[in-house]
Amino acid sequence: MDVVNHTMDAILILGAAVWPNGPSPTLKRRTTHAARLWHAGRAPLIIPCGGLGAHPPTEAAAMQAILEAEDVPADAIICEDQSTTTLENIRNAKRLLPGHRVIIVTDRYHGPRALMVARHLRLTAEIDAPQMPHIPLRQHLREILARPAYALKLRKLPRGD
Repeated sequence: MDVVNHTMDAILILGAAVWPNGPSPTLKRRTTHAARLWHAGRAPLIIPCGGLGAHPPTEAAAMQAILEAEDVPADAIICEDQSTTTLENIRNAKRLLPGHRVIIVTDRYHGPRALMVARHLRLTAEIDAPQMPHIPLRQHLREILARPAYALKLRKLPRGD
């Protein structure tokens, strides 16, 4: 019998939009990447994060459907379906974790902000980003503005909260 030695406690997939016709390319890309990490034995659990946006279903439910289509069993998935921001994604998922070691799946441009939040919440975290065909300039600019705003927001929160 093969024994898998998981290096982390869980894989968190940060939310992305659900479009009127289904999951956005970003949501699909992040979720299939997380499924590959799970199949590689990186963690025993996947937590898709994201509440209801402009179009149903919740981001977490859309990701769960993709994960199951990628042969990730339902008992390896715990949905966090209330969050609407990066901070909420990670803070709400933390409550569902069996430990404190996580792989955060998001896009590379978003990774530094997600890592800042995870570390503030006292998680041992690493970013594992799927490959992108190109990185939109608009997303880079958004992150340049969001990082300092998040740093200020986190300073107001108790560490670990």
